[in-house]
Amino acid sequence: MEVWWVAPNGSVQDAYWYEGAQWQRFELAAAGSASTSSGITSLSRVPGSMEVWWVSPNGSVQDAFFYPSATTGDLGSWHSQYTFDNGVPVGGYSTLKMYPDGSYQFSGHFRDSGFPSYDVALVCAVKAVNSGTTFTFTQSGHLHGTIEPGSRDYDWNVSGHNGVIKNEWQNLQKQWVYRCEAKVGISIAALVNIVKQVIGAISTIIAVV
Repeated sequence: MEVWWVAPNGSVQDAYWYEGAQWQRFELAAAGSASTSSGITSLSRVPGSMEVWWVSPNGSVQDAFFYPSATTGDLGSWHSQYTFDNGVPVGGYSTLKMYPDGSYQFSGHFRDSGFPSYDVALVCAVKAVNSGTTFTFTQSGHLHGTIEPGSRDYDWNVSGHNGVIKNEWQNLQKQWVYRCEAKVGISIAALVNIVKQVIGAISTIIAVV
């Protein structure tokens, strides 16, 4: 069972229960992602899939989805979009996919559309609920605003292999929790601690990227 709703701060919240486990919840989309007067529509097109749509404050229709591969059992692609509170003119997105052989692909983009410059940090975490093993994928970069020369954009596309992903694959397929957090003016270490508090009990952290 899985439930979604728009919180008063415009974030999209997710709560779920699966047999043998307790209710858990996480933030599917950050504050300011959804209009507080918007509803949510969800659909499972094929067994094992989920897709959710909502209307953002600017009137655009946003989508989050999970589709396991019918042939290989891949996890993802998890796609997350980011906006920031207090008028910070930074936005972006990330996509993460994991494969049974332990390989992964992590990509995304941030852009500063305002006057000041910002340092942005991102942490995405995937937890195998049964074992508590949690994989973190991180990125950080400097976004140049009008105040200084340089690129307004920060892009990445990282792929690789991690043996622990392969070893934990059965646990990941049984039940997983996914969470991403992006903030400006914060270290990766501090952001990892925030994600750890949100994602729940963790036995081992594997820093993949």
